[in-house]
Amino acid sequence: MTSHLTFIRHAHTVWNGPPKRFQGQNDVDLSDKGLKQCEQMQGELSWVKRIVASPAKRVNQTINKIFETTENPPPIVTNPNLWEIDNGYYGGKFTHEVKEQFPENYHQWMNTPGNARPGGGETLLDLLTRAILSIRMIRRGPIDGTLVATHGGIIRVLMLAEQNRSLNEFHQLTVDNLHMLKLSYEDLDRLEFYKI
Repeated sequence: MTSHLTFIRHAHTVWNGPPKRFQGQNDVDLSDKGLKQCEQMQGELSWVKRIVASPAKRVNQTINKIFETTENPPPIVTNPNLWEIDNGYYGGKFTHEVKEQFPENYHQWMNTPGNARPGGGETLLDLLTRAILSIRMIRRGPIDGTLVATHGGIIRVLMLAEQNRSLNEFHQLTVDNLHMLKLSYEDLDRLEFYKI
């Protein structure tokens, strides 16, 4: 029996680079590298009984590939609150394009992300609110054996909130493809009642 809830970021995508594009809520596919990452993880998540996942194609491709060789793969429940941050007009652009075309907005996003709307989209507080709402929904069902498949942005804001750190530290965290975050029941209690 697990005593925590595990979050996993999707595998490498065609926009993860190099060169890197802003993905946000654009629906892109896994890359060949990402598919290989998933193959290497096959058989390592035998404890999973239920999956709650972002609706994103890259997330579902990740889950399907990881559990491709599993005789009875766990059921998947989709939760739209687990989508990546909406980064508006940044979506699909290379980093250098955003820096050149929207220097003021990009500067704010990189230096004080907790106060920014990247590409005119969501704030990090909007993203954290969705992440916490997803935790509240997930906790209505069984937690043990549950895997939450999502995005780097969701995982980063949860890490910051759980550690009581500022959202302005968002870019100081590294969340690689297939990174896993384990939150204890006590962590989840704190997050569920986090002041948002």
